[in-house]
Amino acid sequence: MTIVHQQETIDEENTNKNMTHEYKKFSEVFNKYRLKAQFETLAQFGEALAREGFHYEDSMFSRWKNGHREPKRRKLILAIIRVFIKYKSITCKRHMIMSYHPAK
Repeated sequence: MTIVHQQETIDEENTNKNMTHEYKKFSEVFNKYRLKAQFETLAQFGEALAREGFHYEDSMFSRWKNGHREPKRRKLILAIIRVFIKYKSITCKRHMIMSYHPAK
């Protein structure tokens, strides 16, 4: 799974707006927004995610953080986004658009 950040660029010749994509690993985005939400520990993040109905061991979050695993279920990914919105690390779902790419 890859996170897509959309950035607007202006084509100087045509003055048309084009969309470019910068792909990030889930672990990079997870760490960025988790820390921005001020979750000092993975356990704190886990408690917030549990309030969304998803209960995991802290070791799973460690695997996400280190890039060894990624969440696959759409409902789980949306719950993670809801947590980040509630803790104001992102302001809307558009900040974290998910795009799946199978591992090669």
